[in-house]
Amino acid sequence: MVRSVFHLDSGLLNGLTGFIAPAVSTVVGLSFARIDPRRAMTVGIYASVAGAVGIIGGVFAGNLTVMIIGQAVAGVGFGSFSAALRLIFPLAAAHQRAGVVAGIYVVSYVAFGVPIVIEGQLVGPLGEIPAVVCYTALTVLPALISLFAQTRMRRGA
Repeated sequence: MVRSVFHLDSGLLNGLTGFIAPAVSTVVGLSFARIDPRRAMTVGIYASVAGAVGIIGGVFAGNLTVMIIGQAVAGVGFGSFSAALRLIFPLAAAHQRAGVVAGIYVVSYVAFGVPIVIEGQLVGPLGEIPAVVCYTALTVLPALISLFAQTRMRRGA
């Protein structure tokens, strides 16, 4: 997107946009270890939505800095994955945890992989920006559903 949307031919900026979300995610994942997992997960859901909005906002505004900030915020959301694991692990018996982790990772990779493959296929017929908007909608919708579910669970507790 750095080249095609922002018309900048920079390997450094391309690398930065691919690096920022996973880097923030790593730091946040370690930092969230000390925070209540339900709270950390809720923060992560909000961050996922805000980050996606920031990415799209940067694309529509033609502002690479806003897009990179959106990616960093989205990285906070991805970093909350460890909080979800901390909520699930106590529910599984010790001898079942390996299978639970394997199942979680299979679902996670499918959930990350399928939408980006669909987005890649939409670039040709729709164009890059509309395809990115569709991808963002595919990521924001489940995040909002998760946020709604978290809110209902918190009220029920």
